[in-house]
Amino acid sequence: MISIESIDLLFSASVVQHFPSYEYWRAVVKYWRTLEPKWIAVQTRHGEENKSNEKAYFDDTKNYILALYLTTDEVIGSFSEEYDLKYHKLIDDKHSMYEYFVFKRNT
Repeated sequence: MISIESIDLLFSASVVQHFPSYEYWRAVVKYWRTLEPKWIAVQTRHGEENKSNEKAYFDDTKNYILALYLTTDEVIGSFSEEYDLKYHKLIDDKHSMYEYFVFKRNT
């Protein structure tokens, strides 16, 4: 294992939507926080309520992967103890809604 003294930025785009469950999201966030980066940038797929793809499948006919949808509060709440929200944007592209977040460590 590589020893990491500090990380300036963690960035995740698009991959979060393919996490298998909300519990998996929480485990990844817990790990990210142990790395103590100064900044975290995340893109998620937005939902009015949490939707999990625990029974996700790939359908060749529709070429579609079910996705994990996170609410704004679920994402902000995952970092709020140690990080301040510095940027937030919700984008509706007519097919799905995506959210972008940038958090800065508050210590």
